[in-house]
Amino acid sequence: MDLAWLCLAIVGCGGPVQVSQSGRGAFEASLAVLSSGRTAVSWYDTRHGNGEIYARLLDDRGQPQGPEIRLTDDPVESFEPDIVAFGEDLVVAWYEKDANGAYQARLGRWSSEGRERWSVRIGSNSRIPVLRPHRERFFVAWVEQVAGETQVRSGWWSPDGAALTAAQTLGLASPNTWNLNAGFDDSGIAHVVYSAHLGTQSTEVFQARSDAETSQLTSDDGFPSAYPDIAWSGGRAAVTWFDERDGNREIYLFVGALSDRELDGKARRISKTQGESIGAYAAWNQDVLGLTWADALESQHEIFFQRFDSNGNPLARAIQVTHNPTDSLIPAIHPWKHGFALTWNELVDRAAAHSPQARSEIFATLP
Repeated sequence: MDLAWLCLAIVGCGGPVQVSQSGRGAFEASLAVLSSGRTAVSWYDTRHGNGEIYARLLDDRGQPQGPEIRLTDDPVESFEPDIVAFGEDLVVAWYEKDANGAYQARLGRWSSEGRERWSVRIGSNSRIPVLRPHRERFFVAWVEQVAGETQVRSGWWSPDGAALTAAQTLGLASPNTWNLNAGFDDSGIAHVVYSAHLGTQSTEVFQARSDAETSQLTSDDGFPSAYPDIAWSGGRAAVTWFDERDGNREIYLFVGALSDRELDGKARRISKTQGESIGAYAAWNQDVLGLTWADALESQHEIFFQRFDSNGNPLARAIQVTHNPTDSLIPAIHPWKHGFALTWNELVDRAAAHSPQARSEIFATLP
């Protein structure tokens, strides 16, 4: 399947480009910027009949540079990569699912040409790892089943793949926790955010700090708060998620100190459309915050993007990045030069979204 025709429908051919050439299904894209300034996009791809992790480099104009790189090649399903750069190398966390339904989180490093340097297992019965670099080390948090509990755990790895610490339990999650995000504050403490159903009426947003126990960030109001992301700059956190308290899924943004609780009472509602708004992700570029999300317009979702100042006030109106007949979903964002790079997937058949027949490709842009 070639979706290059979408270039004509997405803010001009100088903008988004098709990154993957799956012909089948390409999903859950992640972004990193290498020391050369090139952008690396990673995703999982079903072109081989099962999920495998792929990557591709983009040049400083946002155009694909070289072929797609297949990073995994094994009979298990590989899902949801999280990519960071180490110089010109790619470091990726992902998780596998075997034929018996068992999960296994993994971490690996490749050259930008696709040569594997090392790959290690993370935890046991573990899934949805989130990866963050910090001072020449790699912090990974993941969800693991331990003695009947769903726990958020973490550890540190060196650039050569050696475990620097034993796995640490940060707090509890729930069986319906399927997304972790993380960031470091100025003191080097890791904050992992996620949604869970932990003694609450519905799912709420929680954080698990590397120096403290789990805390609840949104109030137990009976309305789901889900899929949060977090980014730090200058001692201030930006936390975004979607919330159903207005009778619809809407994107909210909080910017401030995480010593606060019940962030939903202090957050700004971002989306205003009649359709659902989901999949919000945030990144700082110095004192400017970039926010991207997917908003349901008419019969499908489109990608939106907006800039905010250091206090969370809008610097400009939201930009609709995509205008096309396919579902534009699950964006990722990364600071790039003086702005931001975005990537997402274009789903052709929404009805087949969670089936092996799903057809989707990865796109990217530098708005």
